[in-house]
Amino acid sequence: MLLKLMKHEMKSLWHYCGLVIICVLIASAIFEIGVVGVVAIKNSVVDIIMIPSLIFLGFAIVAVLAYGIQFGVAFRFYRTMSSDEGYLTHTLPVNTSQHILSKLLSACIYTICSVIYLIIFIVLTVIVLAGVTGGFDHFPDIMRELKVAYDEFKSVVNIPIALFIAEYTIMSLVSVVYSILIMYVSVALGQLISTHKFVWSVVFYMIITSVIGIITQIATMIFTAIPGLFAPFMAAGENATPELFMGATHVIILIVTVLMAVVGLVAFFVTKYIYERKLNLE
Repeated sequence: MLLKLMKHEMKSLWHYCGLVIICVLIASAIFEIGVVGVVAIKNSVVDIIMIPSLIFLGFAIVAVLAYGIQFGVAFRFYRTMSSDEGYLTHTLPVNTSQHILSKLLSACIYTICSVIYLIIFIVLTVIVLAGVTGGFDHFPDIMRELKVAYDEFKSVVNIPIALFIAEYTIMSLVSVVYSILIMYVSVALGQLISTHKFVWSVVFYMIITSVIGIITQIATMIFTAIPGLFAPFMAAGENATPELFMGATHVIILIVTVLMAVVGLVAFFVTKYIYERKLNLE
């Protein structure tokens, strides 16, 4: 049943995220053509007009893709769980956990795909620039410099490189799930209020993220005072060694990942509890 729900959710999410993706694809094509044009024309007047426009368009592509997908995920959850459509959703012979999980996994897929697209977009831009500026001629030199940088990085990291990359990847995936669950619990809290539910969902989202931000800052101040954790690194100042820095980074990754996982689980169960015990579709 979970797979069937996910299949339906993926199709339904496309109605919200498809327009965003299509707009981003068109904007990306215009961006790449503009980059080629600026390099090929080599005109100062064109540079003055085009370069700021391309910079703005590049930021717009990132912003529209990130926030467009995010809004689509949040609105889809609101519409199917808290609006009039929720009457149909909650009468299906499916428990609340499956509803939330199907929407969560589908949203994660769209979010991860958007991140992968941004990486491809950046790599493609670099390739286009290298192609039109003759950068490929220096490719062997660049690879040698990258190898030197990699060897230097490897020499100061006190954990295996593969483990370091794996930790960052896990933290990123947990961050995706965490951010979506925060939106879900905000929508769940918003539906407790009879009027302007979506507006209240936004308000609750702002409150929750602000509170989490404040707690994070306080926790950071506390952790930096713990002997043997960050205190030696903070006290070292300019004398901090790369090994000490990487050791602190390793600890930070683990702490942040665990905290996001815990907060995400709390958000999941709060959302589940509200829709099971405090459902308000009036």
